[in-house]
Amino acid sequence: LTPVDAPLLRSVRIRALTDSPAAFGSTLSETMERSMSTWENMLRPDGNPFFVYEIDGEVRGLAGGFIPDHDEELHLVSMWIGPSYRGRGISDALVSHIVDWARSRNANRLILECTEGNRHAEELYVRHGFRRTGMSSTRERDGATEFEMVLDLSASGR
Repeated sequence: LTPVDAPLLRSVRIRALTDSPAAFGSTLSETMERSMSTWENMLRPDGNPFFVYEIDGEVRGLAGGFIPDHDEELHLVSMWIGPSYRGRGISDALVSHIVDWARSRNANRLILECTEGNRHAEELYVRHGFRRTGMSSTRERDGATEFEMVLDLSASGR
C-alpha cells in the first residue's frame, strides 16, 4: 500500500478490530481516532509496509511489517484474514510475502507477537518456521497474554 491507500488501510484495520479485537495490541477506539495524515504517514515509502490480499477487488486479508530502530530484527504486525476467507491459504501467502520483504532488507530475524489461545495463528506461524522465544507480556487493557515468536533469517537459518 502507498499513502494514497490510507483510507483503505484504515477501513481494513477497523474491519479487523471489529472482527477480532482480542487479536491486536491496538483497540478499535484508538484506531478510529487516528487522523488521516497519521494513516498516510504509516504508508510513506520509507515507512512500514502494509500488504493486502484482494479477491474480486475486495480486501480479504492484511499483513504489515514494522521496522524498529535497526533493520536486523523486523516485525510482522497487523495480520488479519476476513472470516469467510480463513482456511484458504491467504494467511500463508501474506506471511510468505512479509518473510520475503524481511529477507530483502537483510534482516537476521523476523519477530511477531501472538495472543495466547489463538491456536490457528500459532499453527500458521509454526508452518513458516517461527518458534516461541519464551518471552511474553500481559496487555494492560484486557489482561491477555501475548507471546513472542521468531523466525531466524540469518545465513544459518535460511
